[in-house]
Amino acid sequence: MEREFQNHEHQLVILDLMLPQIEGREVLRQIQAKGTVPVIIFVGQRQRNR
Repeated sequence: MEREFQNHEHQLVILDLMLPQIEGREVLRQIQAKGTVPVIIFVGQRQRNR
């Protein structure tokens, strides 16, 4: 993911913090370390089994 992000110029990133394989906050830190691209963050709420 990091390599793909670096190889393109982004105007906006939409980031889900509940990623399946990597902590979303870590992805956000990596994005912020690379520059000043705006990031819209959303969090999907997992549904509990009743």
